[in-house]
Amino acid sequence: MANDFTRAALRISFLASCVSACQSQTMSLADADTVIEQSNCFLEASHFWSTELVLILLQIAQRNSLDVDVDLALGFASHYGKIGTMECLVEDGNAVSYLGPLTRAAERYCMPVVEWFVERGCQDVELCLALTATTSSSQVEIVAYLLPHVPLHILAALNIEILKAAAEQSGGSLEGVVLLFRLNFLGDPAATYAVADSIATSDDEAVSPYLRAFLQEHWSEAAFLDGLRQGQVRYTNLVQIFKSGESPICFRDLPAPLRVAIAYLPLCQLRRLLVISMSLGSARGSC
Repeated sequence: MANDFTRAALRISFLASCVSACQSQTMSLADADTVIEQSNCFLEASHFWSTELVLILLQIAQRNSLDVDVDLALGFASHYGKIGTMECLVEDGNAVSYLGPLTRAAERYCMPVVEWFVERGCQDVELCLALTATTSSSQVEIVAYLLPHVPLHILAALNIEILKAAAEQSGGSLEGVVLLFRLNFLGDPAATYAVADSIATSDDEAVSPYLRAFLQEHWSEAAFLDGLRQGQVRYTNLVQIFKSGESPICFRDLPAPLRVAIAYLPLCQLRRLLVISMSLGSARGSC
């Protein structure tokens, strides 16, 4: 870092020398422009130096019609979280490219930078792509923040593509995808579940097998119906325990956490518990 800082200082000093030489006509504007582009002084100033210095360099470049890449500099400044420099580059340098910096900030979980871009006013496509990127990296808080800012008609049109892209880029974690469903990302539970079921039952080769299997097991209509069926069976078994069981220990007298644990035992174990309870009652009755 110390070497980088020293190099940046030397390059910025060189930039000032170039501008001075240009003003005194000992160097042409074209030559100064070429030297500045090669040395990347302005870019390094965007993340190594203060906002005031960036503003001075920007004014010098503008005054002498020198080309500086303010959009690339915005990417440098946002990467290091230099909000003041970002504001300078947008307001004084007219930087307009938000997509790259916003997406990278979302992936890196840099909430202040993400909030800054959103508050400045991002385009719908920029917000949508940033949401996809942060969903794939499972940045839960960023997903929750960005989602309300993406218009529903954009989500409705691109929902399957967002989920497919997020799964492909996720590296194995679908936490971000799950969060979108839990947040009812389409604003309508029926529509949100319909999307999950359509992907789960799709034969589209572009859909990740991992995503399809996950949705089939947890978010499809078949999974819902299976859960409903198991719930009904559990309820029936518990009712039978209440009515037929004659154990000296009353189920209702057990601590609440234990009752819940018993209720959610695998069905085979719950049935075994019922048989044991009924057997105890029969044995006691025959004595």
